[in-house]
Amino acid sequence: MKYKKTIWLFIIFVSLIGFYNCKDGSKKGQWTESDKEKFNSQMESVDLSALGEYKSQMIDCYLNKIEENYTSYEEADKDVEGCKNLGFECYNEFIKFTSKKGQWCESDKQKFIGQMESVDLAALGEYKSQMVECYLTKVEANYTSFDEANKDVEGCKSLGFKCYNEIINSISKKGKWSELDKQKFYTLMESEDLSNLGKYKAQMLECYFNKVEAKYTSFDEADKDMEGCKKLGLKCVDEFFSK
Repeated sequence: MKYKKTIWLFIIFVSLIGFYNCKDGSKKGQWTESDKEKFNSQMESVDLSALGEYKSQMIDCYLNKIEENYTSYEEADKDVEGCKNLGFECYNEFIKFTSKKGQWCESDKQKFIGQMESVDLAALGEYKSQMVECYLTKVEANYTSFDEANKDVEGCKSLGFKCYNEIINSISKKGKWSELDKQKFYTLMESEDLSNLGKYKAQMLECYFNKVEAKYTSFDEADKDMEGCKKLGLKCVDEFFSK
C-alpha cells in the first residue's frame, strides 16, 4: 500500500511540474505576456508609418501568425526568413481588404456594384454593363476608397457623364458611325481591288462610305445587305461620272 501511495504521489508531482511549466512558458498558439511584450517592443523600433491607420491591424496579424508558428519569441527571433514570409502573408491579406487609388479592394468594388444595381439604367439596354464597368474604372482611379467616392456626389456625377459620352461615341447610328465601325469599313475596302479608280479612289471611297453610313445603323447591319451596298456603290459611280 505504501508503495502504491508513493507512486501516486510521484505521478501527481510530475503532473504539477508539467502544469506549472506549461503555465509559465510560451507554446505555439499561446505565448506568455512577456514574449508578447518583447515582440511588441521590437515592432515599435520598426518604421511602419506607411501603414497609417492600419498599423495596429498589421502588427496584430503578424503576432498571431508568429505565435501560431513558434513556441516562443526566442525561437521566432532566430528564424528571420520564416518571420519575413509570415509578414508578407499579413501584407497580402491586408492588401485584399484595403483600397487605394486605382486598386480598390473587392469589398469596395462590391459596394459600388451594389449601389449601381439600385439605379435604374434600363435605358442603356445592352450597354448597361459597359457603363457600370467604365464608371467603376474612373471612380476607382480618382478616389482612394468607396467611402471617399460616396462623399463626392458632384465629382462622381461628372465621371458618370464622361462614361456616358464615351459610350455614346462608341455606339453607331444612322449618319454617325463609331470610329470602330469606320475602321471596319475602310479595312474591308482595302482588301478590294480598286486600282482601276486611279487617283479618284479616295473620293469614291468617301462617297461610298457616306452613303452606307447614312443608310445603315452600323457596319454589321450594312455587311449583311450586300445587294443594298452594291446599289449605293453604283450610285457613287453614276454621280462621279455625271459630273
